[in-house]
Amino acid sequence: MGTPAKIRYRNKDYPVLDSMRLGGQTYLILGRLSGGFPERFWAYTRSGSRDGLMWTIHLLPDSKATRTRLEALRRISEFNHNVPTLAGYYRYGDQLAAVCKWVHGISVRDYLNAVEKRRRPAFSSFKASQLFRKFAHGLCQLHSIKAVAHGDIKPENVILTSKPHQLVLVDFGSAWVLEQMARRDRGDGESPLYAAPEVLNGGRLTFASDQFSASMVYYEMLTNRMPYHPIGGQAGNAPAGTLPADSLKPPSEIAPLAEKTPQRVWQIIDEIALRGLEFPPRKRFRNGKEWRDRLDQLDLEMRTETELKTENRLLVRLIEATQRLFRR
Repeated sequence: MGTPAKIRYRNKDYPVLDSMRLGGQTYLILGRLSGGFPERFWAYTRSGSRDGLMWTIHLLPDSKATRTRLEALRRISEFNHNVPTLAGYYRYGDQLAAVCKWVHGISVRDYLNAVEKRRRPAFSSFKASQLFRKFAHGLCQLHSIKAVAHGDIKPENVILTSKPHQLVLVDFGSAWVLEQMARRDRGDGESPLYAAPEVLNGGRLTFASDQFSASMVYYEMLTNRMPYHPIGGQAGNAPAGTLPADSLKPPSEIAPLAEKTPQRVWQIIDEIALRGLEFPPRKRFRNGKEWRDRLDQLDLEMRTETELKTENRLLVRLIEATQRLFRR
């Protein structure tokens, strides 16, 4: 049977551009997701569920380093739900084809664009922080368990899913195994607006550099504004005295509906966001544990605040009910 002209998925038709045979399975190519290196494709298979399944296929150089990296990602994706599931990787010509499950949702970039157009509600400080805490925990696992750096964290590469509601980091074509990577060429999977200053200077990819990029995304979720606007992470290499004084305001000063969040909660949010955006890596959180612990403290403070609000509402209702009884 030849390649079909189109497929139907969830009551919508998609034209088929090509096909790939990988690991005994035929993947129907529905689109090209990138024009440079590494190549990425959107694909579909008929098997796996009633409607079939969607996939992302990355074409990568076939080397020992790539295989080591992919095996690390495959293992960690089995239990880390903040990264897409790497189903397998296969030889394809002189390259390796890494097959990841498609992550259904909307990118943080598209969501923030919709907020700007008032088509979606802005993230509350509580919601943004809850999502980011879990995301940061998943990112720390990449570093501490398998020593993998992503290297290209930005709103376009973070997907907000609905079931369950979480942030998933995608596009691991830029990830590297830290022990094997001392530096990286300029432009290799790097987004200057979100990359850490030391990476833009040709430095090593580390936990600190991924922390900086992730904090850029967190700040934008909180405020709908890029840190160090309009040059982002490049501000770390700007000549002294050229940055506007208000290029990085605390999120509490510019977040939508900031008054709905108690000041004691904002103090922790501001500290986490701004510390992650420090230009010198030594001034950021020193390791994943310190970062996670502070985010967990924030989560506890937010839970306490939510419980207090619930208790206050119940108390008000009790008082109102008592007053109605006395009026009878």
